[in-house]
Amino acid sequence: MRPLLASCMLIAYGRFAGAQDAVPSVRPQVEVAAIRRNVDASPAKNVGIAPGGRLTVKNLPVRFMIRFAYNVQDFQVSGGPSWMNTDAYDINAKVSENAGLQQARPFLQTLLEDRFKLVLHHETKEMTAYELLPAKSGLKIAFSGEGSCVVPSPENFPKPGAPLPHYCGNIGMRPNLIEAYAVPMGRFVETLSNVLGRTVIDKTGIKQNVDIHLEFTPDEINGAGPTEPASTPPAADLSRPSIFVALQEQLGLKVESIKNPGDILVVDQLERPSEN
Repeated sequence: MRPLLASCMLIAYGRFAGAQDAVPSVRPQVEVAAIRRNVDASPAKNVGIAPGGRLTVKNLPVRFMIRFAYNVQDFQVSGGPSWMNTDAYDINAKVSENAGLQQARPFLQTLLEDRFKLVLHHETKEMTAYELLPAKSGLKIAFSGEGSCVVPSPENFPKPGAPLPHYCGNIGMRPNLIEAYAVPMGRFVETLSNVLGRTVIDKTGIKQNVDIHLEFTPDEINGAGPTEPASTPPAADLSRPSIFVALQEQLGLKVESIKNPGDILVVDQLERPSEN
């Protein structure tokens, strides 16, 4: 299955949670949770923490929720019923007042286990992975500076239909674009792993938060390694390079193929939830 990259922008929003934000070792309980099947035609999809410590999921299939909850990529999820890839749900749940995106993951794990009856197990499999390295031409990536983004708050949340501000800690994806503001390389690498369909290991040595604007041809993402010939993009996309070329030209980064043991989540049981 290809990664979930809809024609809309997929946003993970809320207070940015970096490496310093510890995920609780004991899975927390969710106080109040409303779950409903989403049957709207709107392409908008998001997951995040809203003001007041509420975990919100909008129009997302269970497969994506599993990916977010367990911090894995699409290619690391196996098994499960077919409807988990198509049936979308909305969730509004009260979690911790000060939770960030990282701390939201265990709460969503609880919801999936309690309401969707999720049971899974881990398997280790050797897979082809990528190392992300500085290109010989030198780094071109932009380091975040003061004023490059705004911290999410109730005062600057956009009204329906209004453009989304450049929120610090956000990563947006379209089939031909990755855009991010004030994120650590680890967050960008997670997104890149999803787009490439393989684990990406950060070897850049970059410690600062970065701003990302990466445009590429999505049809180039076919599992071919960066040293293998890529298919010719459609005529409409000739103005954009492959993602491998875009990484070098726009960010001064390159990827190299390696063999690496990877963690696979196998879904053993999943049920449709009772709605409330």
